[in-house]
Amino acid sequence: MMMYTQNPQNYKDLIQKENAINFEELENNNPNLFADREINLNVTALKSLLFDYDRELGKLYKDKIIAVSYDDVNGKLGIKLLIENTEENHLANQHSETLEFSFDGFRRIDFKKPNANVLSLLLPQNDFKDIIKKGILKKKIDDFKSEKHNEKILLTEDYVKQLIFKKLLVQISDNQHNIYNSKQTLSLQSNSKKDSYTSILGLAGGGSLYPFHTILNKDSISNISLQVNKEEKKYKVTINFEVNIPIFSSTFSDLTSHVTSGDTNTLKLEVTANTIVD
Repeated sequence: MMMYTQNPQNYKDLIQKENAINFEELENNNPNLFADREINLNVTALKSLLFDYDRELGKLYKDKIIAVSYDDVNGKLGIKLLIENTEENHLANQHSETLEFSFDGFRRIDFKKPNANVLSLLLPQNDFKDIIKKGILKKKIDDFKSEKHNEKILLTEDYVKQLIFKKLLVQISDNQHNIYNSKQTLSLQSNSKKDSYTSILGLAGGGSLYPFHTILNKDSISNISLQVNKEEKKYKVTINFEVNIPIFSSTFSDLTSHVTSGDTNTLKLEVTANTIVD
């Protein structure tokens, strides 16, 4: 956000415009996404939180953030700051200097307790019921009924992954720090329709900024299993799957492209949905 608000034009090609949370949604305080209505994520506000400025020295020097690094695995932020003389400063021998700063103590992803993180995913029961009414899932359920067994089977088809991905909803819950507080239903699917849910994937290539940076698509879904159990005169259909969410650690860059150090960890979220069919 610091890099974007400093020079928005450099990041225009990264923005997903269709009903998604992107830089523009987060630039100024957004009461629909945060508990504190005063949260401001523009460069001026963020620099004032991270640095102590001397107003007198501000007459002699100007600064600009030229690169940042982030590490959501360990809760770290790095800033590379260019300090230059102002036009009024004729006394300094050195025209400019680049300094690097490292900040610890930021929120980190909890891999041991996936459900303790602010983001969780949900496949609504009514949507699950809709996607099993036709196609390959309906056929597999009919096969279950005819063979009268309860064995789970794995589903690996891309078609199934895409169906699930389009229907997943995002839940934001921050009981620990009460910073994030989405007041709207969120999804992973960008859509220009007025009545569609807002997507958290507001960056090109399926990237997110809120509540943290990751990249998601249908291939993030794995280990899909389907089970049908007879209950009296109806059948209970249950689907289980994992969503693999990459958590990144980046090198210093201007973040106009996706750059990581290779230290990518995976947060695995388990999702279950069930419904009753005839």
